[in-house]
Amino acid sequence: MEIRITPEMMGQALGVPTQAVRVGLQQGKLHFGAAYKQDTDGCRYTYVIFPEVARQTLGDVRYNNMLAAVRGLEDAI
Repeated sequence: MEIRITPEMMGQALGVPTQAVRVGLQQGKLHFGAAYKQDTDGCRYTYVIFPEVARQTLGDVRYNNMLAAVRGLEDAI
């Protein structure tokens, strides 16, 4: 099963606030993903984080630790 990487997950792995990841994606300053406006007023976004670029950004150890933490939460449900 493929895990969808969220801005919250990336923020935690990078040690920065989630909002910093969201704003960086919206402004195009973080290249591991993209933010897409969902409506015409520009208030709602959908975030896409590219797994391979996230792995390169975080490094294998932090990337695998991030995914292991999410898998552990899924197993608990």
